[in-house]
Amino acid sequence: MMKREYLNENVYEALQRRLKFLFEEFDNIFVSFSGGKDSGLLLNLVLDFQKAHYPDKRIGVFHQDFEAQYSATTEYVERTFTRIEKDVEPYWVCLPMATRTALSSYEMYWYPWDNTKEDAWVRPMPQHEYVINIKNNPMTTYRYRMHQEDLAKQFGRWYRIAHGDKKTVCLLGIRADESLQRYSGFLNRKYGYKETCWISNQFKNVWVASPIYDWSTSDVWHANYTFQYDYNRLYDLYYMAGLKPDQMRVASPFNDYAKDSLNLYRVIDPQIWVKLIGRVRGANFGAIYGRTKAMGYKNITLPAGHTWESYTRFLLATLPARLRQSYIKKFKTSIEFWHTVGGGLEEETIRELEEHGYNIRRNGVSNYTAQNIGAEKLDRVRQGFRAGLKMIWSFAVPLVLVYFLGGKYVLRLFLDADSDKAAKTGLIFLRIVSPFYMVISAKLIADGILRGAGLMKKFMVATFVDLFLRVILASVFSRTALGDLGIWVSWPVGWVAAAVISLYYYRTGPWMEKRQEPELEEKA
Repeated sequence: MMKREYLNENVYEALQRRLKFLFEEFDNIFVSFSGGKDSGLLLNLVLDFQKAHYPDKRIGVFHQDFEAQYSATTEYVERTFTRIEKDVEPYWVCLPMATRTALSSYEMYWYPWDNTKEDAWVRPMPQHEYVINIKNNPMTTYRYRMHQEDLAKQFGRWYRIAHGDKKTVCLLGIRADESLQRYSGFLNRKYGYKETCWISNQFKNVWVASPIYDWSTSDVWHANYTFQYDYNRLYDLYYMAGLKPDQMRVASPFNDYAKDSLNLYRVIDPQIWVKLIGRVRGANFGAIYGRTKAMGYKNITLPAGHTWESYTRFLLATLPARLRQSYIKKFKTSIEFWHTVGGGLEEETIRELEEHGYNIRRNGVSNYTAQNIGAEKLDRVRQGFRAGLKMIWSFAVPLVLVYFLGGKYVLRLFLDADSDKAAKTGLIFLRIVSPFYMVISAKLIADGILRGAGLMKKFMVATFVDLFLRVILASVFSRTALGDLGIWVSWPVGWVAAAVISLYYYRTGPWMEKRQEPELEEKA
């Protein structure tokens, strides 16, 4: 459990301090503006700060237009750009891009601003000189129909190139309390810019920063009220429709998070809704059945007369070949994972999958153990342990020597020349941890035997002892004179403790019993 720490400053004061840091550290700054409440607030706060403290520093504003959106969002974006266009470098990007859709079983993506389907566009192309489209595109890093995430990232690269190839940062309105995933992302970020958790590197000299990462939803709306900022009036419509704050999304209406509320378009924006039906396959079906089992809402029950295997094969057979292969690839990845970590499927099931063309890589120790226990050849389990230990140590020993003696040269393969601090930290980590590779490798062999024998509870005990012990000790040691070194020291301590448990369970397993062979018993 993390300890909550309260600071002697509010989130607004913290933001002012962070913005000062950003404006002093980075040559080029641009704000990613989606039209939502968070990015809209961030844009207004950044502009106010820039006018007050850095009036000579011009910032950019990047808006990635997904074509299909509420009219209220388009109106808000129009109002914002009209108001700020003379004070910033505006970039309103309307380029064809692959955007994930969760509405169709036949299409994985749809393509906003597809130049081959101009007649079907949900709305006309915005007519401003700063609008970037397929006809006037200056982005040298753009690829036709590239994924939407890649387009956003590559804009940052192009922005850096277009502005003297100097250090560039993109400001995002991402907050930790929006989801557990984002909270964990900030919490566990290891290599932030100058030890910050809210700035991370994207490309060489291109960074992304989330200066309002610790703001709550109430903080956002309180700031909008306090400073009388304009905002997307769609949120008012959402509120009147009875949506909770975490349901009020401005993103693409066709992704996994927004499809459940797609039917709101029918009520809030009927003119856009008519266009959506003809623009993206499955839009009407998703609106009707988005919160039903037909779209996988909450859970799926097994139809009568089917096994899960037969039902899966039936569903796969209904899909187009390209999409079917995509799902099969995902299944293969899942199967490979389970057999890599142990547990997984029974041998009979594996053989069936292999007969149907699945190329499955299995955990050798676990599989070897299961086969020999089934054949009652327990002595071979012990032989397998010794052979596995010799094999893995033959790899571990050279790695220990390379990392311990030549770690700085290894690290230079992955770090820039100016990353001296990171290199020193990495070298300390390698010299503390690498000598214990022998210990953790022995644990892994023992774990493989435990999994193969079906002793999953014992395997889980050893594994979670390692995980919990490392977390607890890292917290304790880092508060002592060891400081940051205490975090690295916790690793070998956790490994040793977990290895002792795993090896104990291995030594007390049924394969350690000395049993007479049947033919010897008959002679006696």
